Amino acid sequence: MRRGGQASLYHFKALFAHPDTQIVELRAFVVELAIQWRANHGLRSPDAL
Repeated sequence: MRRGGQASLYHFKALFAHPDTQIVELRAFVVELAIQWRANHGLRSPDAL
């Protein structure tokens, strides 16, 4: 695991375990926009979404 990865993992687990967190389905146009943002701005996929 990368340096600091354990802390990130903890935070992600806490986020998804929180009762107010909702998982929503992404529509095709959102994914297409994320692809464009990723290509144009050098973002990683999760950051683009």
